[in-house]
Amino acid sequence: METNKWLFRPTTISGLLTLFIAFMGSSQAAVVSPSIDFAVSSQTSTTDLLDFNSGTGILSGTNIAMGDVKGQNTDVNSGAALTCVGCFLEFDAEYVETIDGTLKFAPNVALGLGEIIVHGTLYDGTTQITTGTTPLLSGLFEEASLSVDTFTQGAFSFEIAGGSFSDTKNPDLLNFYGINPGSSFEGGLTILFSADLNGTTLEDGFSSQYISGGSISNTLVAGGGVVVGPPVPIPAAALLFVPAFLGIAAFSSFRRKKTNNNDRNSSFDSSNGALLPA
Repeated sequence: METNKWLFRPTTISGLLTLFIAFMGSSQAAVVSPSIDFAVSSQTSTTDLLDFNSGTGILSGTNIAMGDVKGQNTDVNSGAALTCVGCFLEFDAEYVETIDGTLKFAPNVALGLGEIIVHGTLYDGTTQITTGTTPLLSGLFEEASLSVDTFTQGAFSFEIAGGSFSDTKNPDLLNFYGINPGSSFEGGLTILFSADLNGTTLEDGFSSQYISGGSISNTLVAGGGVVVGPPVPIPAAALLFVPAFLGIAAFSSFRRKKTNNNDRNSSFDSSNGALLPA
């Protein structure tokens, strides 16, 4: 038993208890912000989908068809994709400056510029999820960048990226994914498209009737009202540590008392009970 004496030392029990508390803490799930993402469909139109007017300095997107909508890391229906019927994206922003060949855009509230809106109706299979005329997404741009991605067969391929904005969503959509209506989101817009320039540079403007794809990525603002589900249960095996530690502590106390009694007894002469010299 001498080789296992370390197990019953108070410092050892304290160390094991610390490990147990750490293990218990690790049973809680990591917090990941829910997101609701919108796909931008590949499309060709007979009218302009994207336009940058160099005279007014306004970048606009009109009747851009949208694809499925999917919630991720949500408390309800996480990963479920909703079919978007008659869904289209509209946005506008004002030109600010060009940095290293990239055009920068921002909102101009005074001119009513900077809005981003997605209209349409969502279905889960054949079940209609959203009703009424409330937009699926409604927000305000913070900034957007536009740059040339490639140059192929006489047409420029552009990318609108870093199109960050804040928004709110249709309450029926939020309810489907278990998120409180009125919750705020922060998102980013990416659109890939081809167009011919009106002049020799991006600043001269362009118009496009072809979009190859893109996305709107949206994340719930911290504390924005996610409906919190039940806590992750502590594994049953972890609960077995409780009686184990209590048993170790009790046995350790017993061992210390027994050792102390033996030390006191060894100080007496067993024949006459007299104290032995130190």
